[in-house]
Amino acid sequence: MKKTLLVVSALVCVVAVALAATWLAEPPLALPVTAHWLSDFSAASAQAKAENKPMLLDFTGSDWCPGCIMLTRDIFDTPQFKDYADKNLVLVTVDFPVHKELPPAITDQNAALQQKFAIEGYPTVILLDSQGNVLSKMLGYNPATVSLPGFIDQLKQAIAKPAPQSPPAAG
Repeated sequence: MKKTLLVVSALVCVVAVALAATWLAEPPLALPVTAHWLSDFSAASAQAKAENKPMLLDFTGSDWCPGCIMLTRDIFDTPQFKDYADKNLVLVTVDFPVHKELPPAITDQNAALQQKFAIEGYPTVILLDSQGNVLSKMLGYNPATVSLPGFIDQLKQAIAKPAPQSPPAAG
């Protein structure tokens, strides 16, 4: 009986040490690295013009839309996106939440932007040049087909295209 108790005690100690070693070896959960997003479109437009940077508009349902939540988690809250965005973009959140209240001015602004850009679903990501011309528009998010490097490459390609130009004035 004493032998059995001794063997069981030794086994429990070995398992406890192994679990403790595994727990200590696991990296801590990392908090998301969030880029700086503006909610005031006018302020973002002024910043984009002053810095000669394109604007990325994220039309989102931040607290109810599964695709929006995944896009934020998989793309926007990554260190790689933050690094790229900090150097190259002015970021604007155009949010349509269900469970949180936005200031009335932001709610009105977002509704007007939804109409202006003919938003048909969420998420929709629109890239504008520094003058406000649409460079690209992406509706929806599928993590199986959109990777972080691919997303950033799409932004780079859209920015590299010549800006849309107005037709020459009739003379």
